[in-house]
Amino acid sequence: MSDEQKLRKMMEVAICTAAADGLERGEVISTITSIMPVIAAGETIEEILTKSGVDIQEDIDFALLLEMLDDITEIIDSAESISLDESYMQEASDVIGSGVVINNMTAALCNIIAGADGFSEQEAGAIMTVYRGLQNLDQGLTETIAEGLVALQVQAQEELGIDE
Repeated sequence: MSDEQKLRKMMEVAICTAAADGLERGEVISTITSIMPVIAAGETIEEILTKSGVDIQEDIDFALLLEMLDDITEIIDSAESISLDESYMQEASDVIGSGVVINNMTAALCNIIAGADGFSEQEAGAIMTVYRGLQNLDQGLTETIAEGLVALQVQAQEELGIDE
């Protein structure tokens, strides 16, 4: 699969997790303000892990997200019609692949975007489905990525004057 296909599926999984109970304004804002942090964090994490001797399995060009804004808008518009179940996650995992960084980035984005308006029971169930469906997840790495992305999102929202 191409990097574009993997990144599109990563964003789709994360947005569909949030859409499990309907997309709210805060979740859409969280999606939009996560793009630049994901690009910066993805590249940095790949570099750090590689230098530390971790086999990241693949090198994803996260900067391609900038060229995918129309795709992300389409995903937002259609996310509530996608059923995030085991079958969907099998297909999503096949597209995303086994890369350590993209799998943990996907899990982190699911938490950030779905959690933008608080977690509902439906979102929690969707997140568990995602976790069961992704490969190479590491809870510590996922949490570290999520914390870094949230900090960068807050900074971006302040700079843009966005008030959730």
